[in-house]
Amino acid sequence: MRRIPVLYLASGRALINNPKAQKPYQAVFDTLRGGSGPAALAAIESAGPLDYQDIPFTHPVMSFLLPGMKGVPKSENPVGDTVGIISNFTSYLLEQTGMEFTIPPHQTIFGNLYVESKGLPAFRL
Repeated sequence: MRRIPVLYLASGRALINNPKAQKPYQAVFDTLRGGSGPAALAAIESAGPLDYQDIPFTHPVMSFLLPGMKGVPKSENPVGDTVGIISNFTSYLLEQTGMEFTIPPHQTIFGNLYVESKGLPAFRL
């Protein structure tokens, strides 16, 4: 059976050390840690649940009302960081195939990043 790697992008709220704050993300952590396939979770500490798209630019009030962790430096470019996370995950997967691909260059992520993975040896963003 072929296992397809999964990447979860989570709000910085998932990292708050409080069971009530983590509850909406518990299924993702359970799936990541207990699932049988390769998976990774990435969260920019300051990113809220809507910050992985253009919401901070198009609807800044929504982003303000649903922030990530408080007291951590804000990413200046949450959309660019999202692109970097996805691009770096894709590059990692291409490198693991051993086939000849043109691997995209590693993208720099400017926000404080939390990464957890299972079944993806040497995976880093």
